[in-house]
Amino acid sequence: MSTCLCDPVSACLRMTIENQLQQDLLAKFTELNYSYRPDILDRAVLKQNFRDKQVGLAIA
Repeated sequence: MSTCLCDPVSACLRMTIENQLQQDLLAKFTELNYSYRPDILDRAVLKQNFRDKQVGLAIA
């Protein structure tokens, strides 16, 4: 009997593994003195944050 990758147990296992990988990556970045920014959720927000920081540096 073969298992289908689309069954609920397999999907749950993949989500658990992906979640653990994300947590491990965040922990590694924290060790490297990066800070987690929960307010930056996508590329557009990241770019806007970068622009805001650049304007702030240009004014100062």
